[in-house]
Amino acid sequence: MPTDAPDIVAAIVIAVLLLGCSLILDVLARALAQGRFGRNVAVGIRIASTLRSPEAWSRGHAAARRPAHLTAVTTAVIALVSPFATGLPALYAVTICAWVAVFLIGVVASTLAAHRAAVQVHRGS
Repeated sequence: MPTDAPDIVAAIVIAVLLLGCSLILDVLARALAQGRFGRNVAVGIRIASTLRSPEAWSRGHAAARRPAHLTAVTTAVIALVSPFATGLPALYAVTICAWVAVFLIGVVASTLAAHRAAVQVHRGS
């Protein structure tokens, strides 16, 4: 019998993938804030202000840690509850869209925090 509701198995797979993205964000943000990665070409907030010096890189990533962690926790919760919304296709779609929106807003907030902290390094404050 055809239905418009997402398949629960597909919804669980999607939830696991989203949860993985949330976890990766948190693990990388923590590692970068702790100085485990210096300036590099692979990971980190690679904007002019953070790339200007090792200190700007370090302070920028330390400042980005809190918003990145809040984003990771919030998106993880959304991912975990998303399969429960499969009975209502519109609610499920809103849940997935909410995950994307929160993730993007959180990445932007983390980048802005990093930029502000990195700029302060060069202003001498």
